[in-house]
Amino acid sequence: MFKSQSAGSEPSGSGQVIFLTWSSVPGKIYEVQKSTDLGNWGVVTQVEGEPAPATQTRVQISSPDPKAFYRVRIVQ
Repeated sequence: MFKSQSAGSEPSGSGQVIFLTWSSVPGKIYEVQKSTDLGNWGVVTQVEGEPAPATQTRVQISSPDPKAFYRVRIVQ
């Protein structure tokens, strides 16, 4: 089960950047996914788990969606 530890944002030159942080296991591969309707999910990026106690990744938002949902899945 994924539990968001934190999420934040900052402006960038080409849109918005958000930070996603979650509890992780070192060496596991995680897939960050995005949906605008909670039914159809697309892969944003894959990230390897960091050594302690959480992993963080930056996600570039190129066009503002009225709403967006993110989830993290363990791939392997």
